[in-house]
Amino acid sequence: MIRRGAPSGSLRTSFTQKAFLAWVRDGGARGWATENPDVVLMDVRLAGASDGIKTAQKMQAQQRVDVVFVTASGDPRTRARAAAAQPAGFILKPFSSEELLNAVATAERRHRNRG
Repeated sequence: MIRRGAPSGSLRTSFTQKAFLAWVRDGGARGWATENPDVVLMDVRLAGASDGIKTAQKMQAQQRVDVVFVTASGDPRTRARAAAAQPAGFILKPFSSEELLNAVATAERRHRNRG
C-alpha cells in the first residue's frame, strides 16, 4: 500500500526519495481498510482462496484506491481479468526498481487527479 509519507528499508528508500510510504500487509484485504492507501501494489497470485484481482476489486468497492498489479503471469487471460479491475498499472516480474517507481508514480498521479 502506498501513501504519502516516509518509509524505511531497501526499496522503501527509493519510495522515500519520491515521498511515498510503502508497507506490506500479509493477508490481502485484511488490515488495509484502516490504512486508507492511495495506491496498492498487488500481486495477482495470493495465498488462500482469493487472488489479487478479486482482492483488489473488493478494496475498490469499499474505498477509492488505485491498484498496480505485479505478476509473473502475462498471459492474455490474466491480463483480461486484471483489466476488469481497471488497474492504474500492470507490471511483469522480474521488474526493475525504476519500472516499479514509475508505475507507482503514475498511479499516484491518477489517484490525485481523480480527486
